Amino acid sequence: MKKTGTVVLASLLALILGITGCGPQSVGVIGGADGPTSIVISSEANGSETGSSVVEKIPETAEAPAAAEVVPAESAEIPAAAEEPAAAEEPAPAEEPAAPEGPAPAEQPAPENGQPGDVLTDEQAVSAVRNYCFSNQPDLEEIVKKGEYPVYWDISASDENEVVVVYRSYTGALIRYYIDRTTGEAYVTEFAPGIFTEEQRTDETLNVRDYLE
Repeated sequence: MKKTGTVVLASLLALILGITGCGPQSVGVIGGADGPTSIVISSEANGSETGSSVVEKIPETAEAPAAAEVVPAESAEIPAAAEEPAAAEEPAPAEEPAAPEGPAPAEQPAPENGQPGDVLTDEQAVSAVRNYCFSNQPDLEEIVKKGEYPVYWDISASDENEVVVVYRSYTGALIRYYIDRTTGEAYVTEFAPGIFTEEQRTDETLNVRDYLE
C-alpha cells in the first residue's frame, strides 16, 4: 500500500515537470519495500543527456507501534471484616415444677328456698314478714291497697347473723321481727307510741322460712 502511494507521487511529479520543463524528462523510482523510496528525475536537451539528476528520498512513514493493550488489573478484593463472634446465649432458668393441685372441694348443693343452711337475704326477710302479716290479718292487704293509712315494711338493722324487719302497722304501732339469717327463727317486739316508752318483746314467734315465696 505504501509502495503504490510512492509510485503515484512519482507519477504526479513527472506530469508536473513535463508540463513546466523544456525537454523530455524521465522519472525513476528506486526503493525497497521497507527502506526509504528514491525518485530520480532526468532530463535531456537536444538529444543529449544533460547528466543532471535529482535524487529525492522520501522517507516512508514508519508505522507507529501498536499501543500495547492495557489490561486493567483486577481490582484487588478487600477482605471482608471478620465477623465478631455472636455472644453466647445464657441458658434459660429452669422452670420450677408447679405445686401439685389438691382435690377440688366438692360443691355443696344449693339448698332450696326455705331450707336451713340457706342464709336469708334482707329482701327475703322483708318479703317473708309481709306475707306473714297478710296471712294473719286478712283485711290488711285491702288496707294497704287503699292507702288510707301509712303501712310499710323495712329493714331496721342488719348484720351477718341477724336481720331486723320493722312493720309499721295502720294503728301506728312499730312491730319488729328479729330474724336469724340461717335458721329463719324470729321473735317479735312491739312499740306503741304514747302507750309504751320502749319496745317490748311479745310471746309471738315464727319461722320466716315458712312464708318465703
